[in-house]
Amino acid sequence: MVSRFYSDIKNLPQISDQEMNSAMQQLSMAHATHFDHAAALKELYIYVTQYNNQVNSRLNGNNKYR
Repeated sequence: MVSRFYSDIKNLPQISDQEMNSAMQQLSMAHATHFDHAAALKELYIYVTQYNNQVNSRLNGNNKYR
């Protein structure tokens, strides 16, 4: 079943980058109100926690971590 699914996808006609961008824009607009603020804040928290020293260094004007 999985092999057939990917085979069917492989056999679909190619689309242009412009068509793909348009489709992605429409999808994005359709889900604009579904943005998960809590998940975004969690991701930012994880990033800042992981890179705390580098973030603080940059905020303090030290370019040591380039």
